[in-house]
Amino acid sequence: MWLSLDSRKGANRFSVRGHVKLPRCLYIDAKINGKKLQYEHIVIDEAQDYSPFQLAIMKDYAKSMTILGDIAQGIFSFYGLDRWEEIESYVFKEKEFKRLHLQTSYRSTKQIMDLANRVLLNSNYDFPLVIPVNRPGDVPTIKKVESIGELYDEIVNSIRIFEEKGYKKIAILTASKQGAIDTYDQLMRRQITQMEVITEGNQALKEKIVIIPSYLVKGLEFDAVIIEDVSDETFKDETQHANSHFAP
Repeated sequence: MWLSLDSRKGANRFSVRGHVKLPRCLYIDAKINGKKLQYEHIVIDEAQDYSPFQLAIMKDYAKSMTILGDIAQGIFSFYGLDRWEEIESYVFKEKEFKRLHLQTSYRSTKQIMDLANRVLLNSNYDFPLVIPVNRPGDVPTIKKVESIGELYDEIVNSIRIFEEKGYKKIAILTASKQGAIDTYDQLMRRQITQMEVITEGNQALKEKIVIIPSYLVKGLEFDAVIIEDVSDETFKDETQHANSHFAP
């Protein structure tokens, strides 16, 4: 976690990154020492990963706020928002806020976003669907395998295909930290090089092939992505599992 304060004369702004515990720290500090800070405007990104309590604390320090987020990209099951109505009723008074819907995606190809929308439709949750720009690309493929060994052989084949296409950055997403470590070990045995495993959010990406848990991938961009295991056993019919497929 880091907190950057701009204390120059006339300045009244700050930025926060990296940890959702900060609002609790502000709340405790205000109770002990009194509230000493007030900001003209606070911008909160990835707001779906904050609780209503945390957002309420941040609101108490701001004269105005901009809250940005996508409920469909909340990938933590133990905190965060399931619906925007949670903060509209808990944090703000009536007519104190204005909600704007931005549904156009410029990041991924139309084919990828069409698949992501299908995942949302099949998840039985009423998230708004994304409207992709007409940026063409390959249709994502789903391959069924009969064994763990065949799974990693198929991942190797996909890596080779992506390399032949000239892709410079390839990500392999796993459901957990241990899954990333195991995948790295399996690919090492199959003579895959120029790869690294990421298990902490502050690690720099240095290699061409990045093996990383899905909950650490938000905000990163790659030329090609492989999701290591999308079986029913790994991804049950739960909100965060649908989101894990959608967020990247």
